[in-house]
Amino acid sequence: MGIGVTVFAPTAPVRVTEVHRPSYPTTERAVRFAVLDNGKPNANHVLQGAATALVGHGGFVVVRQAQKVYPSYAAEEEILQLVPAAADLVLNGVGD
Repeated sequence: MGIGVTVFAPTAPVRVTEVHRPSYPTTERAVRFAVLDNGKPNANHVLQGAATALVGHGGFVVVRQAQKVYPSYAAEEEILQLVPAAADLVLNGVGD
């Protein structure tokens, strides 16, 4: 009596789904955002690229840029006070 072997195909059928892109702001006033670099290696490049892309779409403006002293430390109190007062949103959080 032989041993049976079952082979499973490691691929699944391709499913195509429609992707809806969000609309960008259409208000008279640009969305003000701050960039807070968490200090991880190359975070500045990723965050600046994202900021440039947002500004390039229109409707966004960078109002403040800051960098934490060290990735695992909280941002300085001055940054925590100034950023929310100046910006509608904060671009932050680059992981490894």
